[in-house]
Amino acid sequence: MSESERGTRPKVSPAPDGPLASKNRPAVAAAEGGPIRPGGALFPLAVAACLILILATWANSLSNGFHFDDGHVIVNNLFLRDLAHLPLYFRDARTFSCLPANASYRPMTTLSLALDYRLGGGLSGRFFHASQILFLLLLWAALLVFYRRVFDFCKRGPGNRYLALFAATAFAVHTANSETMNLLSARSELLSALGLVGAFLVYFSLHGRKRTFVSLLPMAAGALAKVPAVLFGPLLFLWNYLAIQCRRSSRAGWRGTARRVALALAAAAPACIAGLLLFVFIRSMDAPGSTYGGRFPASYARTQLWVVFHYLRLFVLPIGLTADSDLQQIADWYDTRVIAGVLAVVGVVWLAVRCAARRDRWPVSFGLGWFLVTLLPTSSFFPLAETMNEHRVFLPYIGLALAAVWGGRVVAEKMASEPARRSLAAAAALGVVALAIGSHVRNEVWSSDETLWADVTRKSPGNGRGWMNYGLALMARGDLVAARDAFERASVLTPNYWALEINRGIVNGALGSPQVAESHFQRAIQLEPRLPDPHFYFARWLVEQGRSPEALASLERAIAAAAGFGPARLLRMDLLAARGDAGEARHAAAEFLALDPSNERARSYASGKSPIPVEAPSSDAYFRLGLALGQQKNFVDSALAYRAAERLDPRSADALNNLGWTLCQLGFVDEAIPVLERALEIRSDFDLARNNLAWARGRAPNRPVR
Repeated sequence: MSESERGTRPKVSPAPDGPLASKNRPAVAAAEGGPIRPGGALFPLAVAACLILILATWANSLSNGFHFDDGHVIVNNLFLRDLAHLPLYFRDARTFSCLPANASYRPMTTLSLALDYRLGGGLSGRFFHASQILFLLLLWAALLVFYRRVFDFCKRGPGNRYLALFAATAFAVHTANSETMNLLSARSELLSALGLVGAFLVYFSLHGRKRTFVSLLPMAAGALAKVPAVLFGPLLFLWNYLAIQCRRSSRAGWRGTARRVALALAAAAPACIAGLLLFVFIRSMDAPGSTYGGRFPASYARTQLWVVFHYLRLFVLPIGLTADSDLQQIADWYDTRVIAGVLAVVGVVWLAVRCAARRDRWPVSFGLGWFLVTLLPTSSFFPLAETMNEHRVFLPYIGLALAAVWGGRVVAEKMASEPARRSLAAAAALGVVALAIGSHVRNEVWSSDETLWADVTRKSPGNGRGWMNYGLALMARGDLVAARDAFERASVLTPNYWALEINRGIVNGALGSPQVAESHFQRAIQLEPRLPDPHFYFARWLVEQGRSPEALASLERAIAAAAGFGPARLLRMDLLAARGDAGEARHAAAEFLALDPSNERARSYASGKSPIPVEAPSSDAYFRLGLALGQQKNFVDSALAYRAAERLDPRSADALNNLGWTLCQLGFVDEAIPVLERALEIRSDFDLARNNLAWARGRAPNRPVR
């Protein structure tokens, strides 16, 4: 430290500054100073205004649905349907996702989503989004206290409560956080951040050894939602190092630095060791086959330099957000993007080091350090499948908000005139309002699959997955030709993407090209035979092609790949019942109910009732329903309706004839023949049944004629 710096250091109270000042006083005594008392009515009014701003920012997200990873984490995941699976959440990572490659160990996230399913009465997007907002409000309240503690440790003052409120609100409405708030499977980011901030709040509030070990509890809870919460240890080291650095008795030189490092390590060692052990445990609990999907660590790390630059830019100017980036790994170290990233990282480190030497600027250093440390899991040498995801900045931006607000305070103090300070404050307030408006507008982009993926194709035109998902949205509204064109464009960008091959199969099947469709389904299975989706969608297409026996085999493979994949279990149950295997259907229903006791269709099968509802059950009512469903080419439900009609009137030759014909449409020819023979036994002059029987026997030439 230079002589001028020592000479200009502001005077502070003699309260202990460092974390190890006394056995009887807390390490952050200046920060703790008893409970925070706002005083007066102005501060509560400011809190209320900020709360209203946050609620207004995210209110229009309530009507948004499920997108992207929400499908395999929430929509199709049967393990969320019953809280009886709660112990399993903590034993088996496969309860987190239907995709084996994504089955990470995040039991607290799974529990949170399961509670939403229970309290919301099912897949209520509004309830899930309301919970997302609630968790954000809890984090906002925690950050209000956290920021206040940090600011008071640096320099106590009545204005700190307003600065803390401003920083917490700026973070809560930041436009970049709209990616986390609208992606419900990103609940893990919210819970992990709550655990990490909660660990600091416990550390600030307790004394002695108790606070060191009790603070590990919220850290562990956060890590069980998503592993970055284990960074509490490194961040606690940074906190203690900077606190000791700012003590007036701190020595300069290498010896002083070594002593500061040793003291900070001693204070943070329990959290660091516990975090490391927790990280190893969580990784060991990930499901077999789970992977983060990345390759080429060197080029990935090189690319992350540019990504850090991009994240810093988004913090200041959050425009151009995209739900799925098309950024590829950067091949050359001399790429201008890499150079820009190096300059950005060096600039952040330089600023953090400079601010660390001054007590009045210490929060800037801690906030920048928080930003860099919490980026390490995604922006370092550990390659992930996507080089960049903008929901990854959620936790790092907690630190940037801290640094930016306190840095603004430092700048304001250097201003000579009061009007200039007021202008700066007004500009900052307008900036927060602009962030809130940006988030509100961004929520509209997430309002439907079509708006979301159209936005991705505009901003990330080189992203094949974005084009595929946009094609899915077009297919959902019936524009099959445009959907096929989008899929073809995606195939140029991602030629070996299993999900794209599935969708190319679906659209070509719908457009009347069965051979082309089957080739795409088979290629999807070849690319990812261990995933449930290729087998399920191929099975669904096989049913449409009248090849249900083959479909049952594919469904068995889908269920073996992911036991909690609900659509495969439902279709298998329906096919077994339509085929006439009531015992197997009841057994399948029992297995389904063990995962989701609330499913009405499975309950019907388990009780021996028809899953097809009619207002006044009768043989004639079910017969007419079977006719209507058959005209819609819904042959599975049509067969189920005819079976219900036949059970109510076993002598109904018409029901038996139509059932036999429908079974043939499904490909259950062997099961259709005895049904048609029974129709002729009841009515020997039933020419239509005789013709259908001849047709069925023609499709099964090796079956002996009775």
